[in-house]
Parts: sequence; C-alpha cells; structure tokens
Amino acid sequence: MLNSATNSPTSDPTAALRDASKAPLVAYSFSTLMAAAEGEVQAGLTGSKALSAAALKAVRCLVAAVKDGNALAFVLPGLASGLAKIMIAAGIPCTHVCCLCCIIVV
Repeated sequence: MLNSATNSPTSDPTAALRDASKAPLVAYSFSTLMAAAEGEVQAGLTGSKALSAAALKAVRCLVAAVKDGNALAFVLPGLASGLAKIMIAAGIPCTHVCCLCCIIVV
C-alpha cells in the first residue's frame, strides 16, 4: 500500500500516510479494517476472534504510523463510532463517564 501511495522513495515510508492527498486512501484503509473487525464480532460464535483482533491491531498500527492529528482528524469520528459498535456487539460494558463510546451511544 505504501509503495503505491508514494511516487518517490523517501527515508520515511509512513510520510505518504500524512500527505493530505492520500487522506482518501488512509480513510479507506481504516474503513476496511473496521468493517472486517465488526463483521467478525457480529458473526458471534462463527466469527474469527483472531481476524477481528488482527484487524484492530492493524488499526492501532495505522494510527501510530500516521502520527499526525490533522491527518487523523478526517477519520477519527468513524473510528470512534466503529469501535463503539464493536464494543457493543461484543458485549463489552461501557460504564466509564469519560469513555468515548459511552458518549457516542448516549
């Protein structure tokens, strides 16, 4: 993905993820990973916990790779909503007042 996202080799391959012109690619990557995780959780006992966990770890790695609040601002609302859906589908209780998913659901 990074090779196709940049036309010139750089010392930091994640720099392409922070480029404003690549925001749709980054958003699509997040959307695909979140959809995979949510689909597996909603499948219940027939869903793959390993696939869901791997997708969420990839989301975490992608957030860490972007490392730019301005670049992430484009996708953070969808990430928060997606994580809340996954937590609710998985039956994870949200009882903390400061929990982002509680704010979204309420």
